Amino acid sequence: MLLFLLAVLAMQESILTLFTRSFPSRPDPTPGLKHWTPSPEKDYAPEHGNDDHCDGYSREQWDRMAHERGIKLSRKGEMKWAWKADPERENFPQRYQEWGYKPFLTEVMNDVTDRRYQLDALKTLKLLSPPELHRFLDEAYAINPTYLLSCRAELSTDIVRNFQSHAAVWDAYKRRQVEEARREKELSRKNDGEQGIPGPK
Repeated sequence: MLLFLLAVLAMQESILTLFTRSFPSRPDPTPGLKHWTPSPEKDYAPEHGNDDHCDGYSREQWDRMAHERGIKLSRKGEMKWAWKADPERENFPQRYQEWGYKPFLTEVMNDVTDRRYQLDALKTLKLLSPPELHRFLDEAYAINPTYLLSCRAELSTDIVRNFQSHAAVWDAYKRRQVEEARREKELSRKNDGEQGIPGPK
């Protein structure tokens, strides 16, 4: 029995040693704040225009340290500030104004599938597309919003190109419809004349 208890104690000690090796204690970074380098990927400094302090630094201190260490904003940060400074941002629906970057056509196309966001998506598609495509987008949306999904692509430039090709097909279809209606009207007028029905004066 004694040998069994000793074996259990030995096993507990080895398990405890293994556990402490797996999860080493990490020193608290707070005491060494002045030697800490800010990271653009984990920017915990206060927002611009905010006087709050975070991690012991004000925004002014953070910017100074980042400048001294040659650290620039991350790509995510650059996109965020560029979008906030974009004068066209106010023209976008509120949903997209709150994004951290200017929306891409590929992402806006996803919103066409959701009825809650379809009108916002249409307005944004027009803002991100050449003006000559706006009539096509309006008419296609009026018939069936999901028709626009056939223009999906991985790149925004490809989506615009698909819009252009679909718009050309759409215009050709409308011209054919007008031409067929005109021919039917002329044919009907000729038939009425053969039957002795007076034509319009």
